[in-house]
Amino acid sequence: MPIFGQLAFARLPRLQNTTCCSACSEATYSSSASRALNRNTSAIPSSTIVSVVADVEVNRKTGRVWVKQYTVSHDCGVIVNPGGLKMTLEGNLMQATSRTLYEQVQFEPDKVTSVDWARYPICEIDDVPGAVEFVLINRPDAPPTGAGEATMRCVSSALANAIYDATGVRFRKAPLNPERIRAGLSA
Repeated sequence: MPIFGQLAFARLPRLQNTTCCSACSEATYSSSASRALNRNTSAIPSSTIVSVVADVEVNRKTGRVWVKQYTVSHDCGVIVNPGGLKMTLEGNLMQATSRTLYEQVQFEPDKVTSVDWARYPICEIDDVPGAVEFVLINRPDAPPTGAGEATMRCVSSALANAIYDATGVRFRKAPLNPERIRAGLSA
C-alpha cells in the first residue's frame, strides 16, 4: 500500500474555490484469478487499490446531481492495455453513477413492479460526467489484479460524501435521486 499512499493521493487534484465539492474513497478487490497468480509471491498484494474523487454540482431547486468531474487513482498491478483499462473504468464509473443516482427496483408487497427497461430509471446522456481524469499506477513487477470491479465500489461513497459537502445534508440511502435530494434539503 505504500505506492497508493505516496503516489496516488499526491497526484490527485486539489479543488479550491468551487461551489461544489470532492470526496474520496478507496476499495480493494481480490479476484480468484489474482489470488492464484499471487499464490507463491506473498510480497505482492493480490488486490486492486482505487481512489475516486467526485466533484459534483447539486441543483437545490430540482435536486439534480451532476458529476462535474471524476478523478480515479487506480493500481491494479501491471497495466497490459492502458486504453482498454481506461475504457473499462469509464464504463464502470457510469454504471456505478447510474446505480447511485437513479436505479431502484420497485416492489409491491407480493411482486416486483419494475418489469421493463422503458420505465426503469438510469443515467442518460445529460448525466455523463463533464470530465474524467485517471491516475494509472503501473507496477510492471506485479501481476494484474483486476480493473473495473473495484472502481464501482468507490463511486457511491464518493458521490454521497461529495453531496454532503455541497449541501451539508447527509444522505445514507440510494438512490440519491432528485426526489430524495429535494426531500433531504427541505427537512
